[in-house]
Amino acid sequence: MGRLTKAQIGAMVALVVIIACLVAVYFFHAPKASPSVSNGIGKVGVYMSYYPVGLLYSTALSTSSTPTLYAVPHAPNKLVLGMAGDASTTYYLILGADQLHSDLFMSHASDPNQPLLQLTHSQTLKANLTYDPGSHMVAYQSVPLAKNTNMFSTLPWEVTLYNTYTNKEVALQSGTKPLLIAGGQYIYYLATSTVNVTGINAHSASKVVLQNARFNTAYAFDPKTYMLALYNPTSQSINYFDMHGVDTAKYLSSESVAFYPTSILIDGNTTLIAGPIKGDLKHFLIQTIRGNTVSTPIQLATPQPGLIPQNLTLLSSSS
Repeated sequence: MGRLTKAQIGAMVALVVIIACLVAVYFFHAPKASPSVSNGIGKVGVYMSYYPVGLLYSTALSTSSTPTLYAVPHAPNKLVLGMAGDASTTYYLILGADQLHSDLFMSHASDPNQPLLQLTHSQTLKANLTYDPGSHMVAYQSVPLAKNTNMFSTLPWEVTLYNTYTNKEVALQSGTKPLLIAGGQYIYYLATSTVNVTGINAHSASKVVLQNARFNTAYAFDPKTYMLALYNPTSQSINYFDMHGVDTAKYLSSESVAFYPTSILIDGNTTLIAGPIKGDLKHFLIQTIRGNTVSTPIQLATPQPGLIPQNLTLLSSSS
């Protein structure tokens, strides 16, 4: 994308005003198969905002790169709050014209010239999209908004499941940052101060997986290795856990980091972290951790001062 248009800047400002109510509260894949971080990144998607729900930007990992608003293929004026999918299907959470809600849309790689298909028509703000290709389940966090919403209130986010077979939304638990795992059988999410898991098919009761996970903290799960990465602000390190037990976390190791990450992406033996530079909200840092090798952080300029990375996702090199 080139420079932001006045309309895009206006929409961004409007979004920031609407989601300013998310001060105390709290977004996953590309239109094509995601490249492996360990074999080199094409591009990385960064959800950025002053507050924990943000618009999707695309950036290459180089010091000369400036993130640009992600352009939905054949719908370049859409503002994306979430993206996830596989080689054949891509799902988007797209901000509505009223700036108060977002809806789930779908596109097929086999017919890329067709317009996006709208799947939901519900008046809730939806963010942090996650998708499981084995089960074709889609999940996100959602909350109803009103124009007079208290900008400093804590919103009651719901972890919401969208069934692509029944085309219905089902609220599962109260929480944020859902992650579908184990072929869509379970879902991780953040509760008030814990990482929890709940079963999808049995609608089982929620179970605490990890304690001391601060609300809206940075965490990520890698379905290839069943490894979960969670930032620990007390020790200023990334803690890694083996999650093959799904509801049982086995501590593996920790890696100290030099800055406060607000988002994490884990892929195989590689972890990406991103966060703002202390005292400089015009830029943020992205750092790569491969095993015990920690790269020098890359400094990236943000399109607008104060936009903080809230989540990371892999993009294809053409995105």
